[in-house]
Formats: sequence, C-alpha cells, structure tokens
Amino acid sequence: MNRTLLTLAMASLLATGCARANLAPAAASPAPSSVEKAPAAATAETTTTAEGARATDATASDAETTGARKAGDFIVYRFTGSFRKTPLTLTERVIARSGAMLTVDITAEEGESKRQLRVKINEASAVKNDVVAVSVIENGAEKPAGIEAYEALLAATSLAADENEAMLGAEDAMLDVGGAPLPVRKTSYRVRVGKKSATLRTVESEGFAWGDLGGEITAGNGKVLYRAEVVELGHADGKGVATAQVEK
Repeated sequence: MNRTLLTLAMASLLATGCARANLAPAAASPAPSSVEKAPAAATAETTTTAEGARATDATASDAETTGARKAGDFIVYRFTGSFRKTPLTLTERVIARSGAMLTVDITAEEGESKRQLRVKINEASAVKNDVVAVSVIENGAEKPAGIEAYEALLAATSLAADENEAMLGAEDAMLDVGGAPLPVRKTSYRVRVGKKSATLRTVESEGFAWGDLGGEITAGNGKVLYRAEVVELGHADGKGVATAQVEK
C-alpha cells in the first residue's frame, strides 16, 4: 500500500499542474533486463544487499534522533471557505514512533460529526510520509480499514481546481512557527474552478515536518472558495501540553 499523507489535499498542484491530490500508488521501477549472473556476481549482490540493509537502519536511526516528529507532537489544521457548509478541523497527533515508523491519529471534526483514523507512516520510504496502513477508530476500538477510509477523509479537506493556468509568482520568506523562524516558499497560481477564474496561494517549507503550512483559493471577486491553515501545533506529554501558533 503506497499512499502519501497529504495534510493539504491539493499538494500535487505544485508538482504536476493538476489540482487533485495524487492518491495513486507510486509507479514501480522498470524491471532490469534479464541477464544470467556469474557465480562471482552473487557475492557482490550479497554484499550490496547487506550494505543496503545497513543504510536502511541508519536512515531509521537518523529519523529518530534528528528533529523529526516524535510521540506527543501534534498539529491542528482548519479548513474553511465556500466549498464547505461548516468549518472542518483536522488534528494529527503522533502517538508512537519506532525508528522511522510513525503511528499518527487523525481526527476530523465538523460540527457534531467526528471521525478518527490511525495511520502508520514510513518516513524512511522514498515516498515522503508514505502511509502503509490505515485503521478506523470507533468507540475507542481500532478496526483495520482500507485506504478508501483515508481517501474519503482527504476528500473532505480538498477543493479540486479544474485547471492550473499559470504561475503568477513566488517568493521566499521567513515565517514565525512556534517562536522559531522558518524559511518558507510562498507561491501563487492562476487556476480555474468550474467556470470561475481564481487565484491559488500556497505556503510550504521543506523544513516543516508536517507538510504544507497553508493554502487558499480566492475567486476574482475576493470570495474565499477554499482555505487551509495551521491554527495550533505543539507537544503533549504527561507533564502537560505546550502549544504554539503560526504567525499569519
């Protein structure tokens, strides 16, 4: 199962020019030509495999000891705009970490409605934030679920533009995230949503472990069609909760 944890479900617009999130499995690598190996090559292959295993272990260790997300870390996003009748709040909370494997609870709240998923993410994968397992949590009980449950939750947080017409501009900036400066990239695009011409603005940073920092689609008359923003992030443990805000 190859799926990417997309907090803002419009992220593929930046990479492909299409505003729909890329939920398809990653393409498999081309198969090498079939060539019979000489006995000596078998030894080299064994050595390569061992080196690869050590590299994977090192990657997992690095992920655990650097500034990566750890148990207790959380972030809260809010999704608003005319694409929804009521605002949607999405909370992602890391509940466990083992090497490069994260277990994250995702809670979506909309009015009186609430749904919760538990996903496992392989941070050592070539695919960033690769979701490898999904469960539904109902009445405190965890039940295995297919990727469809995760895709349905993503769909509730996204607005699909029909066409990306042009990039209007981009700038590098510094954003205060929890009291620390973070270099970000602000980009704007001219897009079309249905018959409406609109402007998409995104804020992203390679140094932000959770993914995108925000996005907005506004119509030509200034009406907000879609807005995704970070409203809270921090760390919670047995000693309390430390929270921070993102400077708008």
